[in-house]
Amino acid sequence: MLDRNDYAFVNKAINEHYPDYRYVYVSTYDDLIKKREEIVWSLMQGGYMTYIRQNFPRQFNSLMVDGFGNKIIKERLARWNNKALYKFLIEENERALNVPVTMILSQEPAFFDYMP
Repeated sequence: MLDRNDYAFVNKAINEHYPDYRYVYVSTYDDLIKKREEIVWSLMQGGYMTYIRQNFPRQFNSLMVDGFGNKIIKERLARWNNKALYKFLIEENERALNVPVTMILSQEPAFFDYMP
């Protein structure tokens, strides 16, 4: 049986076929809601949300409208932690919390593309 905490065997096999790729392991023992958030944060930090928005617009919109849009805004605010360096971005995201996600998507869909 494969120990879910030790992916060495799987890593070796995958590295042979897909060197320099990023890997995400999801098992039936993981909390899928938390894992989904981790995956989305990683995609955003890596700059892949633009690709997803442009190539899979229906899924992107569904993800944002189903509650992830506000989670992204709140996560950004938590990461910026009211630092003066991010004053403009903090104010922009605080304003975005007061309007529906659908309105943001209709005016500036790229708003959800990045995560610091």
